[in-house]
Amino acid sequence: MYKEKFIALAQAVGKSEDASRVLPMLERNMKQFVDYVRAVYMLEVSIQIINARVFDSREAAEKIAEKDRTRRVAHESAIAAVSACNRIAERYGAEPVFDGDISDRYEVADFCGAIVEEIYGSATGADYSTKPILDKLLDL
Repeated sequence: MYKEKFIALAQAVGKSEDASRVLPMLERNMKQFVDYVRAVYMLEVSIQIINARVFDSREAAEKIAEKDRTRRVAHESAIAAVSACNRIAERYGAEPVFDGDISDRYEVADFCGAIVEEIYGSATGADYSTKPILDKLLDL
């Protein structure tokens, strides 16, 4: 479902005069979804490592809070990227990639996880680049 929406959006942009400018923007926005999913994954891993290594609970809490700030920044970036993708879709007459409530942080988080898994196959895959897909559209 998300993959088809993304492909349709990329194709709509790829047919436009400003494809060489907008497709890289689309790629950067898609990367924000991946960055957020990675941040969540790394937070979960870090919590386990911190708890195993740090015996002072206050120090552990500080380290975890620092990792959570990184996740929160990635979440804010993902929310902005979802909004940008939907604006691009509207501008180029494509279906919005995200049709939920952009102000609901949980909906956006779930969307990021789902789109990353659907497009890239997993939340921990090695190659998250949409560049080959977008570059092919420029060659059409």
